Amino acid sequence: MKRKNEHAFIFVTAIVILILLLGFLWVRDLTDQNPQDHSADEGAPVTEATPLRISRLKNDKPRFDMEWLRALPSPLDLSEQEMCLAEALYFEARGEPVQGQIAVAEVILNRTQSARFPDTVCDVVYQGSHRRNACQFSYACDGAPERFDERDAYDRAKRLAAHLFDEGRAGLARGAEFYHAVTVQPSWAEKLHQVARIGDHIFLRHPESRPADETRRE
Repeated sequence: MKRKNEHAFIFVTAIVILILLLGFLWVRDLTDQNPQDHSADEGAPVTEATPLRISRLKNDKPRFDMEWLRALPSPLDLSEQEMCLAEALYFEARGEPVQGQIAVAEVILNRTQSARFPDTVCDVVYQGSHRRNACQFSYACDGAPERFDERDAYDRAKRLAAHLFDEGRAGLARGAEFYHAVTVQPSWAEKLHQVARIGDHIFLRHPESRPADETRRE
């Protein structure tokens, strides 16, 4: 009787071992068919939920010349703010080289980011226009109607305004919030720091101001 019990125990033990072995082989086969490879995760690109618009990097600037300006797409419909910028470009800088036009536009855009000035392009352009000859941009309060007789120049101004709203500042004005013609020496410029001279204009900013165009390239 004792020998029969021993045989039964050996038989049951062998069956259990066989089941465990078959289970091990089955699990290993599934692992071979579906390997867990994490190498793709290590090299996966990281995307930002809200990408930041920054100015063009210094070594990625195009040639800002008339050929570049004429190649910009002609906007089908400009917003109110874009129209105000195009208008200012036409009356303030249409005779300037393209880099000078961009710098003038950047002064206006820089002002919208400063606590010293209004928040929108139109408000910056027409600041003080309710008083004759007391505004920031002389054409806005000289009493004469705004006429765009030079159609090609106005078309280029609209192209440039749309481009700057879409692409951001190029940094040519180096954070300037002011400019004046090289032929004059206004008293208000004495306390400002000259940062650039482009075409017939000198560009200035407050000494304590941080030039946003430059800090974005750091």
